[in-house]
Amino acid sequence: MRSILIMQGDTRYAFAAGRIRSLELRLLNKAGVTKLLEANLEDFPRILAEFGYSFPSDIRSASDLEHLLTTEMWNLIKLMENLSVDKNFPRLIRVRYDFLSAAFLLKEKAGGKIAELPPWGTISIQELRRIFEEERWDKLPEELAQGIKLAQKSFAESSSPSSIDSSLEGKYLVYLKQKLPNIPFIHSYYELYFDLVNVINFVRSKVWDKGLRFFATLYIDGGSFGFDFYKSIFELPHEQLPARFIATEFGRPLGDAIQSALQQNNFAPLQEFKDKSLLEYLSGAKYCPFGLELLFAYYIRKERELGVLRAIARGKIFGIPQEIIKKALPYGYA
Repeated sequence: MRSILIMQGDTRYAFAAGRIRSLELRLLNKAGVTKLLEANLEDFPRILAEFGYSFPSDIRSASDLEHLLTTEMWNLIKLMENLSVDKNFPRLIRVRYDFLSAAFLLKEKAGGKIAELPPWGTISIQELRRIFEEERWDKLPEELAQGIKLAQKSFAESSSPSSIDSSLEGKYLVYLKQKLPNIPFIHSYYELYFDLVNVINFVRSKVWDKGLRFFATLYIDGGSFGFDFYKSIFELPHEQLPARFIATEFGRPLGDAIQSALQQNNFAPLQEFKDKSLLEYLSGAKYCPFGLELLFAYYIRKERELGVLRAIARGKIFGIPQEIIKKALPYGYA
């Protein structure tokens, strides 16, 4: 796995570091998740108070909860805006939601259900819907317009909605890495992320029996495995592929996860491997005395936490059994 980077720190973030260190102590953990899974919805405010939330005691509906979690997400973005010396960082966070909304709208146009768009982007939901109705991509930032066109092409070739997600995510990540400050910890995180996303998309391309050209539309340049690596093994039979990845820095755990996807069409172990690898890498931020690295790692973990809370609460509201909710939670919470 990736080695821990030595971080010198940025004294401009001395105050921010103290604030983030205190907030990290109240991140949701497995014990908290267990309490929430076993509790009634009415008990959520009391349990979540242990983790720094101040929810009213009269939550009764999905709309109540959605409003509260939306507010918490806005609070997280505002925290990043207040603490970050680099003002481009919070903006880049919000740009991500423009790409997510575009993915939802493309899938909606492809015959999916009416999308519930995240409100945290830089472009209003109303404006985005208007642009999509008219297909006026020229009214969008260039990087987003390019991502939409790539996603349309990928979907036309695969008929899979997940290809829309992959295409737009890849375009956003390349844009993000270009615009972020040159901080080794953050750039190495995205190098790892690119590798893991590319591996998953490579395996999907094989399972779906799509050609190399299709995989090329999903491939994200910037990982440690270049495109030539995937090209050299693309035509190998399924049973030979896990060994090629076991020989990399990721070793047998990745090889076993790939084998599960190829043989059983079970991508859960591969997704878990990705989540675990990224979280283990982010834990290295504790070695940073102060700097944007701390804000970056906290933001990713907190956003993930809010997604988990939304999943648990929705499950409770709609009467989904506890064990099914638990199985759907990402690595680190179940």
